[in-house]
Amino acid sequence: MLALLGLGATAIAAWFFVRYPKAAPADAGRLLAHLILAGMIIQFVVPTVIGRTGGSQVSTLAGIFGVGFPALVYCMLTGLWLLAWATRMLDRHG
Repeated sequence: MLALLGLGATAIAAWFFVRYPKAAPADAGRLLAHLILAGMIIQFVVPTVIGRTGGSQVSTLAGIFGVGFPALVYCMLTGLWLLAWATRMLDRHG
């Protein structure tokens, strides 16, 4: 199940990356800010929200799909932005 969540988040992030290319950060500073924010959300916000769901299955699923899944999509999207930025930098200097 966890692998399917990761695959789904990656698919949505890839769709967003291709569909909205101008949404990518314009410079390295903004990209770094997105990477830090995505890491903070995944590391601190998601576990806090999931931990406070109360333990019922419905509230846990609501926490996973309401907070965890969107955070995972954002994390994957920032990873794609990083790969695109690194590719541009290599093309520029290569």
